[in-house]
Amino acid sequence: MHAEDCFACNLDVTDRLLASLPSFSSLRSTLLASKSAYNVFNARPLHILSEVAYNHIGPALPQALRLVRSYDAQKRPKVVPSEEECVENSRITWEEAQLLAHVNKIICGLEDLFSFREKDRTSRTSQLTSQESTRFQRAVYRIWLFSVLYGNARLTGCEQESHNFVQEPALAFLSAFSTTELREIERVARFLKRAVASAVENTENYELTIDSILTCGPPCILTAAARKAHMPDKAHLSSGRRGFLTDTLHQIWVERGVRPTWHFAGAGVLLDSVNGAKDRCARCNAVKGLSLFNPTNWDLLGAYVAPVETKLQQLGLIETEPSELPPPPRALVSYPEYMDAIYGMRDRDAYKSWQRDDWMCTRCVEEAVMVHLPAWWAQQ
Repeated sequence: MHAEDCFACNLDVTDRLLASLPSFSSLRSTLLASKSAYNVFNARPLHILSEVAYNHIGPALPQALRLVRSYDAQKRPKVVPSEEECVENSRITWEEAQLLAHVNKIICGLEDLFSFREKDRTSRTSQLTSQESTRFQRAVYRIWLFSVLYGNARLTGCEQESHNFVQEPALAFLSAFSTTELREIERVARFLKRAVASAVENTENYELTIDSILTCGPPCILTAAARKAHMPDKAHLSSGRRGFLTDTLHQIWVERGVRPTWHFAGAGVLLDSVNGAKDRCARCNAVKGLSLFNPTNWDLLGAYVAPVETKLQQLGLIETEPSELPPPPRALVSYPEYMDAIYGMRDRDAYKSWQRDDWMCTRCVEEAVMVHLPAWWAQQ
């Protein structure tokens, strides 16, 4: 049946069909394909867009709308609406719809990363339940808005010299959330900092660089975590400071007389369960759960095992400090390539039972790295 015939029916039926579409892109495609659907949309644009927005974004729509509505066309913060106001006024424009689709793509990318690292190490797409996804996404949207309001765009020369971060407006912003919501925010912030840690592990002022990336918001965090080329520039990094977000949260914990989130089970704040939590290392048989590695997640080893250059120095195979070395060949800094290489040349006696897809714990991986390093280095 031609698309035009499908929508040439009762206006209310067409309205419900359009409102049930799962995304803004599917709505746009439908409107381009059918003049009848387009006419119905023009009669009720705000209602249909609001319905599709919930289908596309999900229960975290109030947080997403609050972020989007905090900017004008020049990307400058406006008066920030409350989440309650966004719920009451959930009708959106096409411009807002486009912004929502953009920010949601970044949020989903971070959710995939969070799920892979902390929910299910065997899948690079999110395995979070709907409840877990909602907790994660609303926390990221809130962190994003915090970075918009109190991050690099709001720093002055005087503030840049401070060694900690607590501002009264920032304190008021976070104090509006319940303790449970703040625990979700702090838990996600800890994940975001760990996500970029391996990408900046060899940089000067390591901790400050991580906090600086956090001030730049989720887009920079996702870029850094993926080790892409477009990292925040030096001007942005130099304007960051230790304790962005975390210092403010700490002050709230003190004022409320409650323990920080790190006192609680890491997974329990956001996750109801962890897939493979009781899985064992194929080599030592220890229960390690998510802290197991094979080719699926060898690219994460940099956050757990020291760089290959450091290992070479520990064995006395190089005499200079890693920072004094010329830029190393890619094999030196890429654990997936290095692990592939040593598997191909593995010691037939000590590692004859090692199968490429075996899941090994950090300690056993590190042992394999050290055992094979001299022979591998000799071939370079």
